[in-house]
Parts: sequence; structure tokens; C-alpha cells
Amino acid sequence: MSKGRASTGPVTRPGRFVYPWPRPSVTADVALFRLSSLVAPARLEVLLIRRGRPPFAGAWALPGGFVDRDEDLPVAAARELEEETGVRKPRIEQVGVIGTPAAIRAATP
Repeated sequence: MSKGRASTGPVTRPGRFVYPWPRPSVTADVALFRLSSLVAPARLEVLLIRRGRPPFAGAWALPGGFVDRDEDLPVAAARELEEETGVRKPRIEQVGVIGTPAAIRAATP
């Protein structure tokens, strides 16, 4: 860096970006529902996974994960669903987005 100039953009390294400010991580989670006809009366069921890694290893969770750079949310949701459960090509419908930091903290156990 030249003397007298402050860097405001990312410093790039092969395959990495290093920023002088915090960057949010975007995730896509999937709530996959089905109407079970195996019991009477039929009931609504949701698909859950067991988390594999700390800090919540073994806990139940919705399938989901980090959105890749330049990846659309529905594509990320379908990719994560397939990676974690094997479910392929579900009908994806975005029903909500949580983007307020206080709401995210309130929803986190």
C-alpha cells in the first residue's frame, strides 16, 4: 500500500477476499412440508435434519446453509436441500426473508 492512501476495498489473495469491515453471511434454509396420508386424519409434516457439527451437533434443524457467491436464493435452497437430505427438484417458494439484525438475534436460541 502506498504511503498516505487508505485502502477501502478488498485486498485479494488467490481464492480469498480480505475486507477491512465485517461482511454478513447469507444463508438459505428450507421448510419442506408434506401432507401425510399414512395416518388418519392426515397431518402436516416438516422435514428436519440432525446437525452434524458444533455448536449444535445432534440438534434438530431445518436443512439449509450458506449461499455461494453469485448464487440465487432458490438455487442455494435447492442445492442445500439435496446435499443434506437427498431430496431433488422440490417446488421452491420463497415465503419470507429475515434481514433485520435484531430479528435474527431474537430468533437464535
